[in-house]
Amino acid sequence: MNNKVYIYDGTIEGLFTVVYKCMVEKTIPLNVIKDIYKPSLFEEYINVDTDYDLSNKIFKSIPKRMGDLTLYNVYNAFLVNKNDKEINIVNYLINGYKYGKNINRIKDIDSVIKVQKYSNMVRREAHKLKGFVRFEDFNNILYSKLSPEHDVLELLVPHFKNRLSNETWIIEDIKRKKAVFYKNNEYKLISTINLNLDRFKSNDKEYKDLWKSFIKSVTINERKNLRCQMNFMPKKYWKYMTEMEDNNE
Repeated sequence: MNNKVYIYDGTIEGLFTVVYKCMVEKTIPLNVIKDIYKPSLFEEYINVDTDYDLSNKIFKSIPKRMGDLTLYNVYNAFLVNKNDKEINIVNYLINGYKYGKNINRIKDIDSVIKVQKYSNMVRREAHKLKGFVRFEDFNNILYSKLSPEHDVLELLVPHFKNRLSNETWIIEDIKRKKAVFYKNNEYKLISTINLNLDRFKSNDKEYKDLWKSFIKSVTINERKNLRCQMNFMPKKYWKYMTEMEDNNE
């Protein structure tokens, strides 16, 4: 039995790097994790450094070899709040390279069943939240906070970008301490944000100082390589997500 456990950085590019490594080495991993909680003498731990060139090769090959639906499933399953998502995504893709575009028709492979299940869980929650997000108006800035079960914040952006294109708005995921900030047809994803807007309702100067500081921090963060700082999907994945969402709604 294979005893290799791959450790990655928690990003989708890191996970795709693991997939590339497994394909080259013809290895089926025992597990794929972000951290070692209880090291075992019977497991071999392998740290995998994220390689963006290799991960991009995997990204481009998925729709070509397995179809857009497979990339859509991987996209959503990566956002699910499940500890076994990584190993199931990796095994799903390993099988995908074997079975090609028939992979999603195979119902007797556990990783295929789980990834499809996780993808649907994420899709359903994101779709539900589109109708339940409520905004408060603070000095012409719309603000909403939520605490979803899964990491669906980024899946909400295209929906509200289309419907509130002329507004300035923020949606905060208080569970994961991150938010999306939208203004002038541009959005920024912030990895950590501590906003207690109730404190600033009755103090206009303090409120304005808060926003001045916040917008400044957004600008500074935007200059950095966000993919290395936080766990969120690059925009290049969106076209697959939005096209599939249109077909599912």
